[in-house]
Amino acid sequence: MADAIERVAWLSLFSNDRMGTNRDNNAPLPLAHFRHCRFAPLTEGWQEKQRAISTGFLWDLASGCEVVALGTGNFNSKECVSSNGRVVHDSHAVVTARRSLMRYLYRHLLMYFSKNANLTEKSVFTPSANSSLLSLKSGITLHLYVNQLPKGAAQIPTMLRLNPVSITTLQVNSEISLHLLVEGKVLSIFSSTFDNSACEMVSMSTTDKITQWQVLGYQGALLSHFIEPVYVQSILVGDSGCTEIRGMEMSVNQRVEGITSQLPMFYCMMRPHISLVPSVVTSNTGSSQLTYGINWSDGDSSVEVVDSLEGKTIEESPFKSGPALASRLCKAAMLHRFRLVAKEAQRQDLVTTSCYRELKMMAKPYQEAKHVLREYLCQQGFGSWLEKRPDNGNFTA
Repeated sequence: MADAIERVAWLSLFSNDRMGTNRDNNAPLPLAHFRHCRFAPLTEGWQEKQRAISTGFLWDLASGCEVVALGTGNFNSKECVSSNGRVVHDSHAVVTARRSLMRYLYRHLLMYFSKNANLTEKSVFTPSANSSLLSLKSGITLHLYVNQLPKGAAQIPTMLRLNPVSITTLQVNSEISLHLLVEGKVLSIFSSTFDNSACEMVSMSTTDKITQWQVLGYQGALLSHFIEPVYVQSILVGDSGCTEIRGMEMSVNQRVEGITSQLPMFYCMMRPHISLVPSVVTSNTGSSQLTYGINWSDGDSSVEVVDSLEGKTIEESPFKSGPALASRLCKAAMLHRFRLVAKEAQRQDLVTTSCYRELKMMAKPYQEAKHVLREYLCQQGFGSWLEKRPDNGNFTA
């Protein structure tokens, strides 16, 4: 099985007429940096046993393009709440890739705070000139590749038209509202068929989560104790069945236009450049094991295969964290990495706090930005963000 991991898919299909090369902060990734960029260490066998809805995060560096995180998947778990944080509830590709990216960021924080000068130099982080936090080194930008339009408002019908100046002039309807993923179905937040009291796993749509991350950053609350927000500069949609990205533009960019002035320092609405590009991963809809998902980040020796419905690693996975089969992407695993970084950074205020939810709430600027975003979406008529269950996150390391 280990030998099969050497099988690699390459991003070598991009052409000059599909991708721009003029550079600015929100310009798409240059073609020269994209060619011959390793997309993922997917094994041949696992490619056949997972649903190939794939997402990857890429650094654009002076030396070229480097893939740093990958996720595949298309399901939520059957379990509503995990009291110990050891079940992965949302295994959709974008969410999985983002959590893989977070593992990568934790790894580089450990490198930065190590007492090894060589490791510190290799870290992607550097002290910020504007705060006591760390920021990405100059010249490093983050980009997101998806091989299908994310579920939710990004997939709205092409006939829907908006005022080109501002989406707020549109009479809001279920097409452009926030959406929920409920047992494989996509429902508007205004849907009369949704019952939040039922014990079923419900999550916000992947489109809405991308919208949120373009305001709050992809690092999440815990990492915000150490680093400034990390934003995606461009989103590359490699969906062979997609002919336009109007829905993606509206949902990710236009729904939150004008919010930046209300956000705390270092947070903003980062408007990504969204492009259609050739697909580099084909969807495997004929598989009999569609519930499997794969995760990987740069530095991992092997991929991890997770049964999305169970929220746990499968027995045959190349990587397993232990006999309990808890995924390396679960909240408990993230908390463990956080505590390692807090110890290395000598943050006693964080080391002495053990509760996962309490540590997230201690990230005051992040929580303020999240509150502003959700209030803004509601005020603009897009609906109320689904609140997590009160017992979600009340566990310790």
